[in-house]
Amino acid sequence: MRRATLRSGLREFFRLPRFSRKQLPRLALGALGLFGIGVGIFGLPTQLEVSQLIGLAGWLAASLVLHDGILVPLSHLFGFGLRRLSYGLQPESAAVVRTALLIGAVLTLVGLPLLKAQQVAKNVSVLQDDYLLSLVLFWAGLVLAAAVTVLLLERRSRRARRDRAIQSEMGQSATDSGNP
Repeated sequence: MRRATLRSGLREFFRLPRFSRKQLPRLALGALGLFGIGVGIFGLPTQLEVSQLIGLAGWLAASLVLHDGILVPLSHLFGFGLRRLSYGLQPESAAVVRTALLIGAVLTLVGLPLLKAQQVAKNVSVLQDDYLLSLVLFWAGLVLAAAVTVLLLERRSRRARRDRAIQSEMGQSATDSGNP
């Protein structure tokens, strides 16, 4: 009782808002994220030269333009087209297909500079991995995972529809025979 009174008195003195138990972990994670961003921002000038900082700012601006100017409109356009192509699928399965394609497209977009750099690189020891093979293997794994997920979702949906139909028939026959 006395502890609660002290806590509420401190809260009123500092005019702190009251948070629920669900909000506190979110606030703690948000504060931790802000701390990490602050360490990153204030640590950059000590670790990078001015030309690197300018390059980093240009890269961040280009990524913003790439995301908002190209990726988001294209994903909406492809999502609309995929919605028409995945007409027979359940909404969950169509979402899996759209998500897999979006993940694959983003990773391919990120990996394209590596593929291009590997083709023109004069020093092969810098880019040692076979990025094309890695990209092909990634797409194969992504397609396999999406196909298995869609098959499982469609099977579960079909089974649920069948069970509902059986229960409906059983309820219909019970009412036809006079049993409730």
